[in-house]
Amino acid sequence: MIHVMPGDHDAIDVTARTRFVRGVRFRCTTVKSLLEAESLDGEVLELEGGKVRCKGVTRIGRLTGRGIIEISGDLFCDAIDMTGELRCSGSIHCSGDILVNGKLLSRQHVSGGNITLKGTLTTKTVSGNALTIRPLHSAIFSRFGMTQYEGRSEADQVTVIDLDAGNLQCKLLKADTAVLRDGTMVEHAVCDTSLSMDASSAVVMLSGTCHRAKHLRSA
Repeated sequence: MIHVMPGDHDAIDVTARTRFVRGVRFRCTTVKSLLEAESLDGEVLELEGGKVRCKGVTRIGRLTGRGIIEISGDLFCDAIDMTGELRCSGSIHCSGDILVNGKLLSRQHVSGGNITLKGTLTTKTVSGNALTIRPLHSAIFSRFGMTQYEGRSEADQVTVIDLDAGNLQCKLLKADTAVLRDGTMVEHAVCDTSLSMDASSAVVMLSGTCHRAKHLRSA
């Protein structure tokens, strides 16, 4: 295993199993193998098919690329644009936009600007300007039995301005406008402007200034 000592680093290329000692700060780290760390502090973390395991708080300017990230604490970042899996036992706080093609899991809270999931989202609560969820259907994934990106997304509470969700299970939704598709189920929706849903979706209780749900026409 390679050990990276504390201090300020420019570019770090992880091509073999590597451990960051606490106190490592970097401008850009590219991960092609396994990276382990007590904490992460840097400007850019780029995945090139690698895997990251962090036991503590992660502070990253921009998270990008393709791979797997496991964080046993909170994640603070400016932007996320990745393909693969992001799993966090704490909360995810993103000051900018979040785009994940794959799976996003937070056991606490997810916050961001415009949040787009092409895959599945699992969290207790999520908030942002806009939230878009689409199950990721792929013939390649299906061929190899990788159906985890086609499953149902789950959130106890969603608080956004605009929601466009497919196959979401939600207890409480608070939104200005909401579009529900592909079997989305909401127990209580509070909408101020409009609520639209297809025939496969349902809302048990609707409140707010929007008193009626519009039905989407089938394609």
